[in-house]
Amino acid sequence: MGTNGGWLKGCGIGCGVTVLILIVVFIGCGYSVMSPFRSAQQTREQLDGIYGAQADYRPAPDGAVTPERLDAFLQVRERLLELCAGFDEAAAAFEGLDAMDEDASKTDAMRAVFGAMDEIMGMPALMGHFEDVRNEALLEAEMGLGEYSYIYVLTYFSWLGMDLEQEGSPLDGSFTSRRQREILRDMLRAQLEDLREADPDDPFASKLAEEILRLEADTESIPWREGPPPAMAAVLEPYRERLVELWCANTASGELSISKTRGLSVQAD
Repeated sequence: MGTNGGWLKGCGIGCGVTVLILIVVFIGCGYSVMSPFRSAQQTREQLDGIYGAQADYRPAPDGAVTPERLDAFLQVRERLLELCAGFDEAAAAFEGLDAMDEDASKTDAMRAVFGAMDEIMGMPALMGHFEDVRNEALLEAEMGLGEYSYIYVLTYFSWLGMDLEQEGSPLDGSFTSRRQREILRDMLRAQLEDLREADPDDPFASKLAEEILRLEADTESIPWREGPPPAMAAVLEPYRERLVELWCANTASGELSISKTRGLSVQAD
């Protein structure tokens, strides 16, 4: 199975335990585990058919979102928060393995792995179920994945600066894949085109162009690392408390992912 390299990062367990985990996960990835991924792919295709692909979203020229669109975003977050506990439990299991002494015996290592077996075996299905629920929630909220991605990144990372509790800055793009960061850059490029067409003399255009140049020079970064456009921040402020309540650190690295299935294999990015 491929992932975007982000789900529950920082598990730093020993090589022997890692190999065993991979074997266990591989054995567990049968047809029943593939079902949520196939369902997620189907719901994503529905989303793409209605709202366009993730990469097709064009932010408003001033970068803002309306209160109505933010309400739709919060509706999706409420659905996804219901799944947060499962990922928190999985994170705790992996952290328990990570906390093992490097000099622990093979017997102790095996005992620790089998103690975390339920969480290890359940991770693939949990990831697929999360993506499927996200897509279903987006359909219900009448929001495309591209719009969700834009609001998620600018809200939680550019504006609130959420801490993923992992090595590196929470704003260095480590929770996103290369493909996702390129999509975010393209969104700003589209935004600049629309802004210049609407008002060539708008002073925000030069700032937006500078931000695009920064992202092109630092492809590991995310948009508006120092804070979102003022027009968007003004809309977000009344929702600050609710947005914080709906945050889940252990799903952050899979929030923007899309998966494709082939046989018994999954590629998520």
